[in-house]
Amino acid sequence: MSKFDGKDVTLDYDPLADAMYIKRKNIESQYDHTIELDNIYLDMGITKTGEKLITGIEIINASETFGLTKFDLSNIIGTSGIIEVYKETNTLKSQ
Repeated sequence: MSKFDGKDVTLDYDPLADAMYIKRKNIESQYDHTIELDNIYLDMGITKTGEKLITGIEIINASETFGLTKFDLSNIIGTSGIIEVYKETNTLKSQ
């Protein structure tokens, strides 16, 4: 299991399960439910003000999804990107 601890997110990768979990930091919310999009699971939370937001993302078959080797995913030293979720089509777009 490898872990990258960034400014805004914590990223865990398990090469045996080929699963990656991205958790947002500094977010106070209660878990509400999970949305499944093929091999991607979005953990949804609700803040004290009632705002719904994504608190975590689990990606199964991460090496295939990102087109990287398990070795590469186990040795991440930095990350940046944008994740967009479209409710109308239930798709996830990442950069």
